[in-house]
Amino acid sequence: MYGTARFFLTLLEVMAWLAVFAGVVIAFVLGVQASKTGFGQVSTSVVMIAAMPGAICSVIGIWSVVLVQVGRANVDIADMTHDLLVLSRKQLEAINSSGFNRSMDIDSAAESQRKQEHLNIEPTQWPRI
Repeated sequence: MYGTARFFLTLLEVMAWLAVFAGVVIAFVLGVQASKTGFGQVSTSVVMIAAMPGAICSVIGIWSVVLVQVGRANVDIADMTHDLLVLSRKQLEAINSSGFNRSMDIDSAAESQRKQEHLNIEPTQWPRI
C-alpha cells in the first residue's frame, strides 16, 4: 500500500543526498579556487565566502533529507493505521458472529452499579426522621 508515495519519497531522498554531496564538492572546489587567487596570500574570509554556495546547497540537501524522512514516517503511520483498522474490523466481526451482545452487558453492568450505589449510602446522607 502507498507504493507511489514510497517510490516518490525514495527518489526525493536520493536527490537530497546528491544535493548534499554536490554542495560539499562545490564548497571544496570554490574554496580551493579562491585560495589560489590571493597573490600568494590566503584570506580565510575570501575562502569562506567562496565556499558559501556549496555550504548552502548542503544545508538545503540535509533539510530535504529530514523532510523526506518525515514524509516516510507519515506514510508508515497511515499504513499501520490501516492495518489496525482491518484488525479491529476482524475482531468486531468475530464478536458479532459469536452472539455476544455487548450493549446488553453494558446496560446490565450499569444497572447493577446503580443498585450498588443505592445500597451504599453513607450515614451522613441518611434522611432525617
